[in-house]
Amino acid sequence: MRAAIPRLIIVCEIIKRRLIMEKKIGKSVVATGIAATTIISGGLTHQVHADELVESTVTAPQATEVTGKPVTAADVAVAQENAEAAKAKLDEQRSIVDTAKTEAEDAKTSVKVAEAAVETAKEIQAEATEENVAKAETEAKTAEQEVSTKDVAVREAAAKAAKADQAVKDQANTIKASQSLVDVAETELKQAKTPLNSEEQAVATAKSQQSQAQTALDNAKSELTKAEQAASSAPQVQADIQNKINQAKASLSQTNQAISSLEGQIPAAEKAAATDPVDLRNTTYSQFLENVRNNAANQEIRDAANNALAVYQRGQNEFGISVNSDPTSPASLENNLQALELVKAINAYRRNAGLQELLVDPYANVASQIQTIYFERNNWHMGKLIGNENVAISFDPQGAVNFWHKEKEKYQEIAAQYGLPTDETQLDANAIYMRVGAGVFAQIGHYVQMMDNKANAISAAYDKHPNQWGTPHGTSEVGFHHISNFDQRVNNGTLLTVAAMEQLLRASGGRSAGSNANVTALKNQLAELKAQKVGKESAINILNAQLADAQKAAAAQIAAVEAARQKVATAENNLALTKQNVALKQEALDRATAKIAANLAPYQTNLSNAQAVLAAAKDKLAELQSAQEAAKASLTTAQEDFLAAQKTLAAAKKKVIDLKNAPQLLAEAERELAEAQLDFEAKQAILNQETAILAVLEESYNSLQANYETLLSILNQASLLYGNALNSNYRSGEDKQPLTAVKGGAAGPGAEDESKKDSDAKTAEVHANTREVKGATTGAVQAAGGGAFTDFVVNPAAQLASVATTADKAPTVPAILPNTGSEAERLAIFGMALGAAAFLGTNKRRRRDEDYN
Repeated sequence: MRAAIPRLIIVCEIIKRRLIMEKKIGKSVVATGIAATTIISGGLTHQVHADELVESTVTAPQATEVTGKPVTAADVAVAQENAEAAKAKLDEQRSIVDTAKTEAEDAKTSVKVAEAAVETAKEIQAEATEENVAKAETEAKTAEQEVSTKDVAVREAAAKAAKADQAVKDQANTIKASQSLVDVAETELKQAKTPLNSEEQAVATAKSQQSQAQTALDNAKSELTKAEQAASSAPQVQADIQNKINQAKASLSQTNQAISSLEGQIPAAEKAAATDPVDLRNTTYSQFLENVRNNAANQEIRDAANNALAVYQRGQNEFGISVNSDPTSPASLENNLQALELVKAINAYRRNAGLQELLVDPYANVASQIQTIYFERNNWHMGKLIGNENVAISFDPQGAVNFWHKEKEKYQEIAAQYGLPTDETQLDANAIYMRVGAGVFAQIGHYVQMMDNKANAISAAYDKHPNQWGTPHGTSEVGFHHISNFDQRVNNGTLLTVAAMEQLLRASGGRSAGSNANVTALKNQLAELKAQKVGKESAINILNAQLADAQKAAAAQIAAVEAARQKVATAENNLALTKQNVALKQEALDRATAKIAANLAPYQTNLSNAQAVLAAAKDKLAELQSAQEAAKASLTTAQEDFLAAQKTLAAAKKKVIDLKNAPQLLAEAERELAEAQLDFEAKQAILNQETAILAVLEESYNSLQANYETLLSILNQASLLYGNALNSNYRSGEDKQPLTAVKGGAAGPGAEDESKKDSDAKTAEVHANTREVKGATTGAVQAAGGGAFTDFVVNPAAQLASVATTADKAPTVPAILPNTGSEAERLAIFGMALGAAAFLGTNKRRRRDEDYN
């Protein structure tokens, strides 16, 4: 690997010098070569000795550090800059390839056009005999004669069209004159009728009044029809509402009967519930807490129960954890009795050691239940609700406690090394942790927390959820608490002995008579029926109001029908009066007209004659316009024939010329084809070269981008672990490091030999939640006393070796090593290929520029 980097740098330097020596190469090309060298060499600056790392991992699995250059934020920034530079060059090359592809396609099209021209020229060459030339000349002369004939026809058609246009214009003038005569005759007749104006106006007024009366009658009849239709539907509307009222009353009666029946059943059910045994399997801890609250002897117990119930809601809202109520859940009272077995076993060990027994905090059990489910889901301690906890999977309660207590042997060894007390009454978990540190405490934490002389209370949880080991036992969890107001809580009853807690659980929290599921169901049914009753009574009231409104509306509709009928009668009477008035006014007009009829006759005759002349003129105009359209159509046809003849003549003349010049045309077409083919080949070669360069740039960019992402991932992962180490707090329960144990004694490095691993019949994963401290920085944390660090980098090789303290411990976080082994060789090849491609592409473009210039 180390040899590959100098070779790459030498090759890139040679390429740069060659580029600079080219006189016609621009500064951008030189910059491209330099960028290629910089990008590739920069991407290889962070190397880890893979062979050294493998050797260290195999021969010394407990090593906490591996030699190699650490990754810093500056390294990641450089890697990102290299990747972005490669991306910019890649985008530029893609644009060049697109342009080259377009030019190649255009050149290919030109070749096809030139090939078609050659084929046409060959056909003309084959046809160019003396006989065909003479024939073509004859056809050209015939076409000239045809053009002359068509030209004459166009001239004649144009003359006819012009004549038809003039005839139409003349007839239009004639119509204007005839219209003037009609206007004069109408004026003279109107003047002659002047004595009749008053009678005619009276008739017109009377007819207008008659029309208005008819319209009023039609409107009145329409309103009457609408009113009658509305009134006819009113009885059915009322009947429908009344039917709904009757049905609602019948339903209400049934509801009242059901309510009476349930009210009679509930007292008997409550009496039976008070003496029935508790269903521990299907009764939940939340119901237990509700009963404790409802039967509490003081406000402190009520407040503690309410606060514990609120923790269930907090677990769901804040952490997305629902404890649920199925029999396998840690919330069932049956499993809570099993959790008490954990407490009994721990207290037995403490009693034998001379320590005080731990009292049960019933209200902290909710937090234990939530953290139990969190651990099952995440294989990690939650540490948000309880700081110090032990967890074991696939043990019965006694087995879990025995498993934790087995760390006593390891503690005896460590006590000798660190000068710790061996008197179990003197074990202070916090002091021991601060003395030995997180790494050592992970091997003894379960035992030390069980025997902590500062702990005075305990919470516990147990469930029967299936696990990966397939045992009938679920998860065991205990939380250790140091209660500062211990005496006060003992006195107010919020801390209980194991016996008192067991008695309270079996009594379901001193349940009330209404706590039985059957009683609850009956009361729920009663409440639902009463709610239905209220709804039905409200519905009946609404229907009654609707019925009253319908009745009022029906009365109003009947009144509207009567009013509409009266309106129709009035309108009919008015229409009859207007008709009578029209008849009277028409009689008066007829009498006046008869008196002057002799004087009007000449004017009427003149008007009729003028109107007849005008009508004849309009008919004549229509005939002339038809003739005009026909003449225009003939002219258009003649013009089209003339143009067709001209095209035929041009084609005939061209054919004569082509036949006579066939050899020259073929030579020209072949020359153009050869040029087009050469141009296409050149542009296709350019496209191939640019595409090859693009492939190299793409592969180079992908490698540089992958290198950047790898370095960024390592830096982010290390920053997270470092932040956890700085924020650890043993007693507060924040960010604890798990104490992990699986089958074979994985509670700590070298805790058990192979014989012990083989003899252990159970498989478990046990965690004691203390403090989250990154293994690679444990010594630094201890030396600094929890102080802040001014700088932090990550050694990716050390990260791989220091995540776990033993080879067979819980799953470790693998380190990703950037650009090692064959990967670095491949990047070196990419760099050399990139530089060479840039050089070739530059020479090619220079040659192309010279060709075009």
